[in-house]
Amino acid sequence: WLDIRISNWQNSGTRQKTWTETSSTTALTNTVHIIGDLESNKNYSVSLDGVVGTNITGASCTSGVCTSDSSGKITFTYTGSYSTHTFSVSEQVDTTAPTITNITSDKTNGSYTVGEVIDIDVTFSENVTSSGSVTVTLETGGTDRTCTFTISNSSTGSCDYTVQSGDVSSDLNIKTISGTINDSSSNTMTDFIPAVNLSTNKDLVIYTPSDSSSDSTSDNSNRTKSTSLARKISNLITAGNIKAVQEIRNQYSLQINNQNNNSSTQSNSKHIFRRSLSKGSTGDEVRKLQEILSKDKNIYPEGLVTGYFGDLTEKAVKKYQEQNNIALKDDPGYGYVGPKTRTTLNQNK
Repeated sequence: WLDIRISNWQNSGTRQKTWTETSSTTALTNTVHIIGDLESNKNYSVSLDGVVGTNITGASCTSGVCTSDSSGKITFTYTGSYSTHTFSVSEQVDTTAPTITNITSDKTNGSYTVGEVIDIDVTFSENVTSSGSVTVTLETGGTDRTCTFTISNSSTGSCDYTVQSGDVSSDLNIKTISGTINDSSSNTMTDFIPAVNLSTNKDLVIYTPSDSSSDSTSDNSNRTKSTSLARKISNLITAGNIKAVQEIRNQYSLQINNQNNNSSTQSNSKHIFRRSLSKGSTGDEVRKLQEILSKDKNIYPEGLVTGYFGDLTEKAVKKYQEQNNIALKDDPGYGYVGPKTRTTLNQNK
């Protein structure tokens, strides 16, 4: 026999359920419980004598947390023995904020130029809803491009980035994601750093001629060369072929280096670095820095001269500091162009 006494049975609000079960039958075990009057498709913790999950198992239960079915019922088995025990079922409160688990694209690995559209697909850790637009900022050289999307009770959101003149990237990546995003329990997203960023999943190369030149003939020639290079690289690629991806890097670096060599012959070889530079800095001093770093392929194999101090430039600065005994990992100023690094740059140009 089994004596059951209900002390609390709420059919609305928190829908808390509490009852006691008493039996002197020592052989009584593996009793199946079906508890109703719950909200559908929600997580409920089941406790025995105040401890969640003690001797509680079930197909829809993990560590004492059971998920209700579409009719608002949970089913679990108590596997322990009996004397008198108090059971309790209560809705599990979600206090975990959503995060970004992955960023990818349906675009085939390859090289892309002006006017081409690249989808950016963002995956969240759970279903979320945005208040207004979510802004995705891409690292595209001197000017970072953005695209936006809204999301409602979904774990994925997408937007389209259209390549514009002057955009450049050897491996397209997402710089930041911003917006007001909440899950169904009103937990607000605070950590916008993706667990896996775009460049980990894809090899998307962006190169376009700049429209800043007043010589339209020269600009059209550059545009034609860029398009030709993009087409040639794309033909070399097969999905997942590392060798083909490396070919992209080689072809791309060659194009960039030719452009940099042309601009370098017109630059002032006696340039003096006068200000500190770090990730996010822009301007001619960054461009001069990149020109110097690009001379050593072991330090800056990408060779991008964009005037924007991004991840690749920071990585190159760290290698330069290590090579010149300026700073090592965990040292103050590592990856930062401060007084010591500027002095070495000015001496060794």
